[in-house]
Amino acid sequence: MFLLLIAPVLMSQTWPPPRMPTPEEFEQIQEMMRASTLKPSRSVRDVIDAERPPERVSEKHFEEALARFKDGWFLTSRFSEQQGFEIDTFLLPNAALAKLQVSWKSAVIDGGKAILATATPLESLRIDAKVTSGHIPLPSTAPEGEVQRATASVVLDVPLDFEASVVDCRRPTRVVAGLRCDKDVFVLEVDDLPEDAIVVPLNSKERPLGLVETSREPLFGMKHERISEISYATFTKGPGTRIRFEGRAKGNVRHVRILRPKPARRIEMEATAIQEPEADAYTPRSRRRYAPPEGNPPRYGTLQKGALRLALKSGRSCAVFGHNAPQIWVEMPALDNSKLASVELLPIKVSGRRGDHTVIENGYNADTHRYAWTLEGEDRETPFGFSKLQASAKIRYPLAVREFEFPSATGTPSGKASPSATFDENRVTIPLGEIGAGIVEIRGFDAAGLELKRFGMSQSNETSASYAFMGPVAKVIAYVADSWVETVAKATLRPAPLRPKAMAGICTE
Repeated sequence: MFLLLIAPVLMSQTWPPPRMPTPEEFEQIQEMMRASTLKPSRSVRDVIDAERPPERVSEKHFEEALARFKDGWFLTSRFSEQQGFEIDTFLLPNAALAKLQVSWKSAVIDGGKAILATATPLESLRIDAKVTSGHIPLPSTAPEGEVQRATASVVLDVPLDFEASVVDCRRPTRVVAGLRCDKDVFVLEVDDLPEDAIVVPLNSKERPLGLVETSREPLFGMKHERISEISYATFTKGPGTRIRFEGRAKGNVRHVRILRPKPARRIEMEATAIQEPEADAYTPRSRRRYAPPEGNPPRYGTLQKGALRLALKSGRSCAVFGHNAPQIWVEMPALDNSKLASVELLPIKVSGRRGDHTVIENGYNADTHRYAWTLEGEDRETPFGFSKLQASAKIRYPLAVREFEFPSATGTPSGKASPSATFDENRVTIPLGEIGAGIVEIRGFDAAGLELKRFGMSQSNETSASYAFMGPVAKVIAYVADSWVETVAKATLRPAPLRPKAMAGICTE
């Protein structure tokens, strides 16, 4: 119990702790801290973080974003005394760092009847960087009916500026006391690192990498040592001001960016959540709704049949539960074409097996561009064992995925000459004659270039396809897959090497 108590105290730099540990408990803490030290992965591939990094925001940009955010409140399903809502928090700059408090003042059902007698207490919402959801508590006496709108008093704190510095792993500057990088693991030592500081690992091109796990701990004594390296007497004197930050990134770390937020901007306002309109009921006066932005744009491409590489390989599960269970991988090209492929594992032949097994389909992983299956043995604690297996997979792969852009004004779409699409407020009809019928993705944008959320409905026939968006459409981008190929990949596989126990749940490669 004491270990569970002292660990967060050390990370938050709170001193003295609620109860000073005994010398015996201190030794247990040291063992725990030694065991938590990260070890670099054997092999690493860079995965660029899809989330938008924190940024400095101009006054004009913030005012425009705030206006859209006030209109980004929508009602979802009602369950008796709970009314669901969604807030498009991605419309806020630096949303992941913002703080949001809400008090619901009123709620009105169909017919205009108010059903919220008193305002709800001011509640802090846990912000999701894309869409934040929750429930409005309704009185048990509230009559049945669809809630048409609900109004809230909102207190919003948003960081708009940062003190930023970038440190090179090979040439640390005076900004930090020390920085060591080893493949995907890095250790940063810095004085007076505030709790809300953001540490971003970067690759050799200074592009942000995703963070898999992190830890922070204060250092002790004149030599700035870790708790695992000091005596009990030094520990009782308390930590210094220097912090040790350790992290594992999704890729090879070559630089580290440190962002210290300046005081946040506080906004007090009122927002009204309404029902999302139905596709058939949408009018120019309806509130538009935007789609959460993609961190990285789609990366489709064209491959020659002879250049297509589809390889069957042996792997291991990186999951915490079932760690090291053997897997079969189909490795595909590092293009978004791969997510469109259909893959079927044909019956496998296993030699030298110990016990029975079940083949579990894991599906496609966009980070690794692999399609995977896990061989699960009778005992989940012990990986299924075998000497070799013969595997084959039937694969249908799109060799070409092309992009066509249709502006609302008369013009020639990009990618290939084609007739113009027909625009009617929030609807668009795309001719299929020259682009083919293989539309795999469709995106609509308003006049400001912001992507609109799309209604689920679509209509198509032999000559055209129609789509509806939640706002006036100024431009549509369609991705069309054609020139598919069908093939069978075969291989005789031996078990992959076991992953270290410390890597359970760490899925970097």
